[in-house]
Amino acid sequence: MSPHLDAVRVEQVWVAGGVVRIAACTRELTVACPDCGRGSARTHSRYSRTLADVAVGGRPVVIGLSVRRLFCDGPGCGRRTFVEQV
Repeated sequence: MSPHLDAVRVEQVWVAGGVVRIAACTRELTVACPDCGRGSARTHSRYSRTLADVAVGGRPVVIGLSVRRLFCDGPGCGRRTFVEQV
């Protein structure tokens, strides 16, 4: 697949009401803070993003992607939390 999707794990794929639904989450990897660049794997919380993709076999596709909000523990960094980008 695409290298930028290496951090994503597909958990379930099913069809409901003519829609292909995909449940996915990010892997528990270290992510760099966008401000200071320090790596963090300390999770603050998780939330789900809903994405639409191109049709597969004539059926619309909806992706539920669970992403983490992480703490930044950089001593001089003003950012306390940040969301991992996929």
